[in-house]
Amino acid sequence: MFRTKADKDRFIFALAFVGVLVFISICMLVASIKNGYDYENNSRMFESVGDLAFLNELITDENIKDNNIKDISCEDSKLVKIKYDNYEICIFAYDFSTVEECKKFCEILQEVLKNDFKGDFKRVTFHEITRSAILKALANHGAVNMDLVDAQQARRVLDRLVGYRISPLLWSRVAKGSSAGRVQSVALRLIVERERAINAFVPEEYWVFKLKLVSASGVEFIAKLARIDGKTFKINNAEDAAKALDSVLNNRACRIDSIEKLRKYRNAPAPFTTSTLQQTANQVLRFSASGTMRVAQSLYEGVELGSRGAVGLITYMRTDSVNIAAEARSAAADFIRSEYGEEFIPAKPNYFKSKSGAQEAHEAIRPTDVTRTPESLKEFLDSSQLKLYTLIWKRFVASQMTRAEIAQLNVSVLVDGADSREFDFRASASSVVFPGYMKVLGAPQAVEGENEEDSAVDGSGALAKLNEKEDCRIADALKEQKFTEPPPRFTEATL
Repeated sequence: MFRTKADKDRFIFALAFVGVLVFISICMLVASIKNGYDYENNSRMFESVGDLAFLNELITDENIKDNNIKDISCEDSKLVKIKYDNYEICIFAYDFSTVEECKKFCEILQEVLKNDFKGDFKRVTFHEITRSAILKALANHGAVNMDLVDAQQARRVLDRLVGYRISPLLWSRVAKGSSAGRVQSVALRLIVERERAINAFVPEEYWVFKLKLVSASGVEFIAKLARIDGKTFKINNAEDAAKALDSVLNNRACRIDSIEKLRKYRNAPAPFTTSTLQQTANQVLRFSASGTMRVAQSLYEGVELGSRGAVGLITYMRTDSVNIAAEARSAAADFIRSEYGEEFIPAKPNYFKSKSGAQEAHEAIRPTDVTRTPESLKEFLDSSQLKLYTLIWKRFVASQMTRAEIAQLNVSVLVDGADSREFDFRASASSVVFPGYMKVLGAPQAVEGENEEDSAVDGSGALAKLNEKEDCRIADALKEQKFTEPPPRFTEATL
């Protein structure tokens, strides 16, 4: 690797020098953060955060019981001034997430108040803004999770170690003032790796075969070649494709080998999280991710509903949780029962599991009042707001409904080829037996998606008229050349 010993020594010295610089940088960052300073602007962290809206109440057990909530006043949106005379407990209540837990709100404010305030500092967490959830949180207060605080400080260090290397590159290549860190760098790597895969992709030729068949009873249907001699096949040139089709057309026998009837079920989808809302809005409404969040923000902050004033129509839209408040689930069941019938309510309420690693600081995205249907809000919402609210409302209502029941019919047609090979052509059809959640979402594409990829899909109902072992004749044949495609580039939603 090294031509001379001097080259090796220079390399070791350079490596050691870089290691020392990195070590010193980390020490400086950790020290500055541990002292409560923001490394970038050398100002106190709690001062740079702004209005500490997450600090809710200074209350005693008696005040909790009497619902006597003490007001909080802010001065210049920098420090929260709290009147804590005659109070015994200081309760901190803000988002239950690594980001908010680690802001050091509690740690710093305890330092500020400890000389004068002689009571206890407590931490409460709740995942939903409902009366029962808040009262339960107040009755089960705990302490600040310092593990999350430390985790965030490590993340801040990582942001700077990565960001200070990448941001200057953006300044020279993209735009002044741009910034990037651990999130943007990973996203960039995903994009680059996908682009490299696209550039390295070599298309492969393959052929698709379909037959238009007529049964002995006169039923016409389309079938697609799925197997040859009971195995998956790969025909990648025109010569082999021509031989296969010639063998099929000059067959010795063609008959319906089997008819399979299945019942399949599709469970109701989970309510939206931030990412699934952005993806669905992009696919269905053609909204960008930023556009989706902008419209969702307006729905969350409130819309003027005539004499009712400004009303928030959806819950907080930045969430990774699919959990639903008990009150909302009960209200949804009552609404579904009155609007669609008892049969659309599942025997047990639908519960959904969030992805591993989800912080679940908030509920899933849902309407604040399920009885506010999109139709009832048409006159108050603009077109974008109405489209997004309709998407959220339908998804939430559907998530609390029964599963859909689908009948699927699979037909296998065997053709004894002239070259002694056995060609298995298949056709399938689906029909909705009970719509369940589809009563609200209405998803015909989802039903079609139940069919196998190697089957021809029939939507005419002809397959139901066929009989097993019935002879068929070939009315027409089609062979089509295709090529495999590279992985698609990321869209804003898929990224």
